Formats: sequence, structure tokens, C-alpha cells
Amino acid sequence: GSTDQVVILGAGRAVRGSLPSAVVELHQHGRVMDWLLDAFATLGDPAVYFVGGYKAEAVLERYRDLRPVFNREWARTGPVHSLGLVPADVACNVFVTYSDVVFRPDAIARLAATDGDVVLAVDSRWTERYDRRDLRDLDRAEKVRLAGTTVEDVGAHVPTAQAHAEYAGVLVLRPAAAEIAFGAIETGALSERATIPDLIRHLHAAGLRVAAVDLDGEWAELDAQQDLARFVLGTKAESLERLRGMHHGGEIGELAVLTAREWEQSRVAVLDRVLSTVPGDRLIVRSSAQSEDSWTESGAGRHESVLDVARSHEAIARAIDTVFASYVAHSIDDQVLVQEMLSDVAMSGVIMTRTHALGAPYYLINFDDRTKRTDTVTGGADVRTVVCLRGAPLRPELPRALLAVLATAQNIEKLVGHDSLDIEFAVTEPERVHVLQVRPIAVADARTPVDDDSVVVALHHAQRLVDERQTPAPSVVGSSTRFSVMTDWNPAEIIGTKPRRLATSLYRGLVTDEIWARQRAEYGYRDVRPCPLLVEIAGQPYVDVRASFASFIPAGLSDDFASRLVDRALDRVRREPSLHDKVEFDVLVTCLAPDFDRAAAAAQADGFGAAEVAQWRHELASITINGMRRLSTDLAALEGFDARVGQIAAAPIPPLDRAFHQLELARTGTLVFAFSK
Repeated sequence: GSTDQVVILGAGRAVRGSLPSAVVELHQHGRVMDWLLDAFATLGDPAVYFVGGYKAEAVLERYRDLRPVFNREWARTGPVHSLGLVPADVACNVFVTYSDVVFRPDAIARLAATDGDVVLAVDSRWTERYDRRDLRDLDRAEKVRLAGTTVEDVGAHVPTAQAHAEYAGVLVLRPAAAEIAFGAIETGALSERATIPDLIRHLHAAGLRVAAVDLDGEWAELDAQQDLARFVLGTKAESLERLRGMHHGGEIGELAVLTAREWEQSRVAVLDRVLSTVPGDRLIVRSSAQSEDSWTESGAGRHESVLDVARSHEAIARAIDTVFASYVAHSIDDQVLVQEMLSDVAMSGVIMTRTHALGAPYYLINFDDRTKRTDTVTGGADVRTVVCLRGAPLRPELPRALLAVLATAQNIEKLVGHDSLDIEFAVTEPERVHVLQVRPIAVADARTPVDDDSVVVALHHAQRLVDERQTPAPSVVGSSTRFSVMTDWNPAEIIGTKPRRLATSLYRGLVTDEIWARQRAEYGYRDVRPCPLLVEIAGQPYVDVRASFASFIPAGLSDDFASRLVDRALDRVRREPSLHDKVEFDVLVTCLAPDFDRAAAAAQADGFGAAEVAQWRHELASITINGMRRLSTDLAALEGFDARVGQIAAAPIPPLDRAFHQLELARTGTLVFAFSK
């Protein structure tokens, strides 16, 4: 076992001045403790202490192997006081870090291998650590002044112009330094609010050598939502390597990663490494270019991947050459990755954890569970698609494997600290999820036009409205209803599927609140008023199909007979949704046409009696004859229409009154149009 000790300082908000929880859950997603423990695992089996205060119980509940230390005074003390609460063994190397920074295992290995009484991780790329870092933030940073690889000063007081790097949030106290550090804390030589830079300066003043290890940007301090994700997600190969050892429920196979530089310098050595690293008789050689995917642009499908490669130097070399040759922009740092080719694939696909266009809170799963290939979705083949609201369960009739896919994606979201991911997957029996790629959904415009909470509220309201509308109004027959965008008066074409409020309001007033039903009642159909035809669900206009169907039933038929006719028509549309915009021709019988006998036979086959069908025929005949007789009278109502429009326009009345008169006249016109329709 290791003799090293690790102290993770997560005592409270005052520790680092950034995110409060030691779990550091960015908008309830990212968890960095997993990454910290993974990085320190390179030491072997160190004793890991967690100093907790604010929300400490949440951390200790999840990570039961941590040795807990509670700082009851977390609100008024600094990180050095928290460090002093640890029962440290000063004969050991003591690694000290914060709970809101992350780094890679290589960083810990380099710190452990570097000589010095105190070894400090620094970042020489500190001024460009994140986009648009302003001067005020640079001035506040814990800056480092160096003489070669030796630290001369550290802290926010170091003038920005004189700083060579920034403290990267992790250090090592060798035994001599640990003894002095804990002694100083115990004797009160350092104040209760002292910071880690204060401690480092104290050790430097005591004559100890403070060495620096430059992480060169390979770390992250979690100040913003995407900080952890930008740290984790790199090229395709880098992202898979970093996630491979993490607990997310999926599997990431052994992979060999090679750069263009390595391939140019030593092809044979690279091929030997591939064959010694990657198992399997058949391999896949995949692209992993520097320019392939970014936060603002996706290169999905742009580069080649070679499947089913034989396990030989010649075949692998040809495949690697093919992949490198497909890169649009060439760099010596471009990568290719080689993995075992999966066999017995039951399902493959891509899950996007938000919609691409608007970033709306839906999981979109495109999957293929028929061809047993892994490239059908990314290759643009015809696949199945499932859309699921975040937090909602998948429908039970969907393939069970999708449950495991969704759970894996959700776990990766938490590990990455980002909920806008594009994850390529494959599933082998028995429901083993293989993660093939993880990348951010590329968004050119960083603004988020959709508010998650607003979407959820709107959907709950929509669900409640749909449920409520299943109960019929007193004037409508039929046991339940459905909703469509084109069944009657075609709102999808007339005002669009996402109309402005004014368009919807005008359409209601001119047609769908009352005019549509009035025309049919005057012709002899059932009067369904005051039931409106249009229902607005989550901002989108829908036709109440039951109301529409009921409005085409002859008024002379009994309620029971009419209700059964409506339910029969609704069931037909349920079974054949493609008929939703053809109901007057293929579903309903709205007049006595020459093909009525065929419709009558179908009705009798569905259980309607001969007497009922005869009555239905009689009532339809009356409506048809009446409609033909009154057509010229109805059209005559438009005579003088233009003159009345002119009278309203010339009237000396306020503009709002004029608008009301114009709308009422327009209702006369829409009624005549409904007659002729």
C-alpha cells in the first residue's frame, strides 16, 4: 500500500470562492469527486481525507471510503484551518487539493516524481485558461512568480505583469514540509483564515524549496457550467480514454491511440503497440482529428473510419493511412484510435441529450436494431427515433435496451458536468451498452433560447388540458377525442403550426370559435356549439377531432347512434393516423354520395343495424338536397360586401371601433365561405 496521504478541502464557500458543494454539482449534473479520486489512484492506495462543512453530508453519503473530517467553523475559517483538522502523518507525503478543481492522473504522477520540499502544480497558460478572461479576474487569481522551476512567490498579491503562472490547486508537502506546516497551524503561526498561498509563503520563508510542475492548461477550476466538460471532452480518443475508467454503466473497450507524428516517425513500433494493446480478431480504425469536433462545430461523418480490419500489420497500416488521408486539415497532433470490432451488435445509434437546434430538454435517440451494424445511424441510414422529455420515463413498449442506453447517457452527463452531449453507442447481448463516442453538441450561438422549467410547465399544462378534453362537452358526442393539426379547417396551413398570438386569436374569432359550427348546424348537422374547434396546446393549434366528427353527424340521428358513429371514425384515425388530413373523403360520410352503399355495408359489418343505416341515409339525403337548394341564397349574402367595406373605412369612428366592424363583416364572409366549402 501507499504511504501517501491526500487531503481534499471542501469545507465551504470560503475555501476557493467558487462553487459551494464539495460534490460540485453544476446545475445538478457534474460530479468532480470521481475525477479527483481517479487522478489520485495513480499513487496506489492513498489515505484520502475529505474536510467537509457546507453540504458535507451529501459528499460522505456518496463516497463512503473517504475519511471524513468536519469543519464546524467552515463559514468563518479558511482552507489552512481545514487542513490543520486532518490527523496527518508528517512522515508521509501529503497531497493537498480543493474540491472544485480537476486534473489528470499524469499531473499527480509528475508531482510525485518531482524533487522539492513543497511541489506546486502551476499553469503557465493561465491567461488563456478560458475564453475572454478579463484583467480583473487575472488580478484576483492566485498567481505564481518563478525562477526557473522554483517558486519565489504565490498569491493574489503578485502583480499580474510579474506573474509567470497560476497556482493550479494541488500541491505536495514532503515530510519536512508537512511537519513545519502542521506545526505552524497548531501553534497559531497562521491565522484561521489563512489561504493555501499563505501556507506556501510561510514554508518558503522557513527555507524550504518550493518546486513547480507546469500542467500547461491540463486542469480546470470549476467556476462555470462548462468548465468540467471542457476539461473532460477533447478529441474522440481523449474523451474515451478519460471516461474509460469511470463508473457510468457503459463499456469502453481497450483503445490504442496514435498521433500523426508517431505514425510518421515509427510505423512498426506503433503497429506493435496496437497489436499488444487491442484484443480481438477484427479491429476498427477510427478517426480522431483535432478539428473533428468542437464546441461550435461538429465534424460528424466528415472523416473515414475503417471497419472489420484484419489483425495484421499490413491491414492495420492500410486502414490507418486511409483514415489520416481523409482528414481535411492536417496536423502532426491529429490522432487515430484503434479498438476491437464489436460483434453480435443488437442495437446501435446516437443519443443527443438535448435537441440540436434549440437545446430543448429532450433526449433524442436515433437507433437501429435491425441491421446489427454500428454505422447505420452515423451513416445517415433510415433508423427509428425516440424523443423523451428529460426526467420522463421511456414508454414501456420500446426496446428494453434503450433503458440501459438512457441510464448510461445520464451517468455520463453527471461525470462530464454537461447536459448537452452527443453520444454514439452500441448494444450487445445481454443489454451491454458500449460507448463509442462522447462529444458536446456543437452550438454556434451560445445563447440558450429555451428555458427548461418553462418547457416542463408547458408540457404539464398540455397534458392536463388533453386529459380534461377527453370528457365531452354536453353538446358533443363520442367517448374520447384526439387532436390533429389538419383534420378540419386546416390550421397548420392557414395560420401555421407555431402561429403568433394575434393570428390564433383572429382565426378563433373568424372561424373556429363559432362560425364553423353555426354553418353546419344551419345545414342540418348536429349543433355542437358552444364547443370550439381549435384547442391550443403548448402554443400549437390543434383541431378537436371529436368535435369535428360530431359536427358532421346529421342532427336527426339519436345521441347513441351519433356517438357510436363518432367513436368508429375516431378509432379508424387512431389505427390509420395518415388519414387525419383526409377524413372527409376516407373516414366520414358527410353527404349522400354515389358510393354510400359501400359505406353502408362497412357500417353494417361493424355492427350497425339495417334500420340505423337506412335512417342515416335518409338524413344525409335531406342535408344534401337542402345544401343544393340554398347554395345560391348563401352566395347572395356577399352582394354589396365591397360597398360595406368602403363604408366602414370611410366612417368617422375611432380606429379600434373600425377594427371591430371590419372583423364582424369578415365573419359574414367566412360564414359564406363555410357554406360554399
